[in-house]
Amino acid sequence: MEGLGKSIAEKRARKDLEAIIRIVSRICSEFEDVFEAISSEPLYGDIDKEEIHKIWADINSPKDAEIAKKDAEIAEKDEEIKRLTAVLQEYNDNCLEALRSTLEKYFSKNVYGINVFKEDAICIENVYGHWCVYYGMRGQKDQPELLNNVVSAGDRLLYRISTDGDEYNEMREYFHENCRTKNNVKRTYMSYGDQMDAISAAFQREIDELESLPPEEAKKKAKENLVKIGLIDDDGNLTEPYRKLRDL
Repeated sequence: MEGLGKSIAEKRARKDLEAIIRIVSRICSEFEDVFEAISSEPLYGDIDKEEIHKIWADINSPKDAEIAKKDAEIAEKDEEIKRLTAVLQEYNDNCLEALRSTLEKYFSKNVYGINVFKEDAICIENVYGHWCVYYGMRGQKDQPELLNNVVSAGDRLLYRISTDGDEYNEMREYFHENCRTKNNVKRTYMSYGDQMDAISAAFQREIDELESLPPEEAKKKAKENLVKIGLIDDDGNLTEPYRKLRDL
């Protein structure tokens, strides 16, 4: 037991010394300066110079430099993630404000809720990075629909709250224009034919990519992508806007 206690004490002492050498090394880049600073301390005055040099060399080894480089890269990525998160948050806030302005123009405030539950109202709410549109009824979120982005969710809320297709199209146009204005996005006009050509080309590129995958994986990925763009729901059924287009 005495030998074990001595071993633990030695390891603890070395760990303390390593911590001190690391701190001193931040101020003194040369080993001689580090050694002078460490050996001047009464606690470490009798420690062999070779031992201190070994610890100093380990601390300043290429391995430690590589770790420091990776740490710096991780820190840089963290900063980029924070920046992008802030940009997305600002974009979402602006779009919600645009949606609020649109709804205030057409309806009284008691028939809709933005990031808040309301009884007998169509509501929109952020749920773990997705957007849920639902009808508030008896304290429950009735007929919930989960969408991937705030603009699609805003469109869906306007669709559910509108009285007819003309009103929906008018509100949607007003909402999108407000989103672009608040986010300083210039509008790009595309004819209906150009839009269809772009969608067709995008689908063809995806088909080419999926054909290179195993059948089951391709089928799964295709369904995920179609759900993501709102063409089908999680059960594989066409969503309402596309059903209406099909039935025209």
